[in-house]
Amino acid sequence: MVEHLYDIPVRTQIEMAPLCMALLAEGSLAWRKKRLAEIDEKAEELMSLGGGNFSFAQAVYRTQDAVFEEEASIRKQDVFGKDVAEDTYSLGYDPNINNPLADYLRELARDLGKTEVILDPEVFEIGPFGFPEYRIGAGLLHELTAGNSDAEYALACGHVRIPDIPEELFGAQNTERRVEWLISRIPADEIADRKTQHEKLSALLGDLDLDIPGSAEKPNEVKEYDDA
Repeated sequence: MVEHLYDIPVRTQIEMAPLCMALLAEGSLAWRKKRLAEIDEKAEELMSLGGGNFSFAQAVYRTQDAVFEEEASIRKQDVFGKDVAEDTYSLGYDPNINNPLADYLRELARDLGKTEVILDPEVFEIGPFGFPEYRIGAGLLHELTAGNSDAEYALACGHVRIPDIPEELFGAQNTERRVEWLISRIPADEIADRKTQHEKLSALLGDLDLDIPGSAEKPNEVKEYDDA
């Protein structure tokens, strides 16, 4: 999908991945420093507004303690925020569910406005810590497949690449033929496996009418291949 949208070959994406991740990591640290300066400024403002009210002073002291811990985390280039204060964890913090790098990626995507990149509000666990689940070109994928799970599977697993689709099958008037053609690219044994898996899920769900892909592939493996 990235290759189709931006003309960046898959091999180039792989080769440039370390640079892209390093830039994102440094960007997230700079973003945290900027936020920290704003928090520090607001804490001092609250202290002056609170006057002799020690409740406000206590809140400021706790904020300043948190600022100190965050500064230490940034200095260590702790991009996932795993080395925060112990009381942060006791309050329910979990870097697999929420972490500074994931927050930065979401804000970066929001700042770009309407793009082909969609980041879910939840975190999908990849590696030791969580990254936001994402989708690239979801609108185009839906347009090509009309939401058919088997047609999406054909593209996601590499049985068909977008440039492979015959030109005469593009356009809204050819949706049904295009979907049928995409599905026809899936090997027969995989079609049979998907059908079996779907029937098992349907039996478990009873009368619920859900269009659930029957692939045995892990969702993140399929999605990542498709997005590249």
